[in-house]
Amino acid sequence: MAVALADVAAGEIIELDSTTTHITGPIPARHKFTTSALNGHAAVIKQVETIGHATQAIRPGAHVHIHNVSSASLPEERDDTLHGYPRSPASEWRNQ
Repeated sequence: MAVALADVAAGEIIELDSTTTHITGPIPARHKFTTSALNGHAAVIKQVETIGHATQAIRPGAHVHIHNVSSASLPEERDDTLHGYPRSPASEWRNQ
């Protein structure tokens, strides 16, 4: 796992330590990308802290963000909650 210090374009090649990573899509500055493959449900570690788990397999060079990682610090969203608070069915408020 690495953090882009500046915007990185798809197709760029990043060399870190002894690892060469081909970037598969655009990576915004300060966002994470993988330097090795992560399988689905693998721990996503930034520095030494587990920040979440992969929700799908992530290829080397891919952008790592909310579209493919569930956060370790936020509760899992369910259809009947929003950020942990009960969500009223739309039928209860739609005609108010």
